[in-house]
Amino acid sequence: MTIMFYDALETTESNVGDTWYEVASKSGNLDVGQYFIWIFTEYRGQLTDQTAHIRFLVDGTERGHDYHIPEVAGEYKAFSVFGLLDVTVFGSHTVSVEIKGGSATQTVGVRRRRLTVMKE
Repeated sequence: MTIMFYDALETTESNVGDTWYEVASKSGNLDVGQYFIWIFTEYRGQLTDQTAHIRFLVDGTERGHDYHIPEVAGEYKAFSVFGLLDVTVFGSHTVSVEIKGGSATQTVGVRRRRLTVMKE
């Protein structure tokens, strides 16, 4: 396996509201072909009666989504996705992670964000 691009953000970041907010992004040039994508992060919601959402995108298109209602305020949940990316156009491609709350008052946080694109 060859890592084409990788990023790790260990800091905690949060946002309030029900609009998607980008918390990680990494771009790199990819040739035409098939690549493996691996995303890992932990996310939480502060309110126990509202959902916390997370998704990852490739070139602005959603490729994975998860949500949960925390049983304990601030409790983290792991979000991990592994998938195949079929690149048909040579050039720069972007992998990103976004969060949002299920209401305007929900605070959603993330930590331990890792984005990897690999080629065999």
